[in-house]
Amino acid sequence: MNASPNSQDLMMEYELIRQDISSIDEQIRQLQEHHASLIASREAIDSLKDGSGRELFVPSGSGVYFNAVINSSDSFLVNVGANVLIEMGRVHAIETIDERVEQALSMIVRLNEEADALVNRVKQIESVLSSGQ
Repeated sequence: MNASPNSQDLMMEYELIRQDISSIDEQIRQLQEHHASLIASREAIDSLKDGSGRELFVPSGSGVYFNAVINSSDSFLVNVGANVLIEMGRVHAIETIDERVEQALSMIVRLNEEADALVNRVKQIESVLSSGQ
């Protein structure tokens, strides 16, 4: 049985939407990882209150750590983009991280809404295609 041109268009739209949904799901996953990383950074800053003179292990990548001593727990280097670091006090660093957390959450909500709309369109297409057979 040959599909009508309208059915073919709907099937093509269906496939494109499914690809879009997959892409959005990947973006959401990445944003969730970024969100978790931001929360971990904020918790690390909180855990360093009155941490001067304290020793800790710092990750250098690939499961390798080195021992370090905290000279000051009042100043932090924060990446502000393009690998540019700016020194910030504790309060400003936490505010910056909190803003990024809110941005990530807002983007996750927006992407979930977009995905929901696409899923609804997929359901509409499935209904039309199943009723036409």
